[in-house]
Amino acid sequence: MTLTLSGSDTNNCNLYLLSKDGVTISPVPREIASKSMYFTIASRADVAIMCSTNGERELKSGNTIIAYIDVNPLNDLPGPTSLSPQFNPIRPNYLSDLQSTNVPSSNTRTIRVNARNINGNAFAGENAPPQFIITADQVYEWSISGATAHPFHVHVNHFQIISGGNTGPTGWTLNGDWMDTLGSSATVRFKTDRFGGKVIMHCHILEHEDNGAMAFFEIDGGCDANYNHYGTSSAPNCVSTCAFNPTTTTTTTTTTTTTTTPSPTTTTSTTTTTTTSSTTSSTTSSTNNCGLNGASCSSNDQCCSNNCKNGGCRGN
Repeated sequence: MTLTLSGSDTNNCNLYLLSKDGVTISPVPREIASKSMYFTIASRADVAIMCSTNGERELKSGNTIIAYIDVNPLNDLPGPTSLSPQFNPIRPNYLSDLQSTNVPSSNTRTIRVNARNINGNAFAGENAPPQFIITADQVYEWSISGATAHPFHVHVNHFQIISGGNTGPTGWTLNGDWMDTLGSSATVRFKTDRFGGKVIMHCHILEHEDNGAMAFFEIDGGCDANYNHYGTSSAPNCVSTCAFNPTTTTTTTTTTTTTTTPSPTTTTSTTTTTTTSSTTSSTTSSTNNCGLNGASCSSNDQCCSNNCKNGGCRGN
């Protein structure tokens, strides 16, 4: 479905794509010159529309009005005049750019989506063998066909467009974009970052899905929904939260003081008094693995914010 910004004064408006299927594009924002948006079944997008003049505009699918956009003046706050400059958002490890990654042939798969099956096999229930088994903490490349007529959706891990997938108006889908629902043939890559277990993939036309266009594969290793180890392969540390867990060291210091005073007698003697005191102190080290990536940090905020830039906090 294509939605287009319409009305008598759309020349004074700009439409910017911000994210697809919940993942911010890079760089962002991306202006769509046609002022149009494209959606396959179950896909999502975040956009920003900026108009320099007041008035009502429409979002249309063909001749059908889907929504009205009413632009009114801001009486008390100044509005932005542009969404420039573009910037590249900071992303966690599982959304790092895979376009230049060397993927071994053993990590490639071909997926064919049809009206009643995937890869020629109709869904046989959750207790059937998986279509294939892959391993946690690896990069995989899939070549997907049939998704133009049968929108393809995979659970758990978003995938990055490497080639193909160029649906919608100019600029709407570019190589490097991340999504989880595909409306055309494409080659995609993704990383099995943390979670293991059975993963559903299916045609998102529900009638087709119900008729057998659904399957599951299995990720060996990784964490299950309760952050317990899954399968037989080695897995990333299964940590449910990004918690700062510093090491506390207790130190006891003993101080001895000796005092000499004259004895209260007529003889020349002295009394020696020895006083011993102990001081206990606790020190907190600044080394913490952030639950995930072995980074050093000195506070919970640093652990769960700054170190996310390096792929931390994936267990959140």
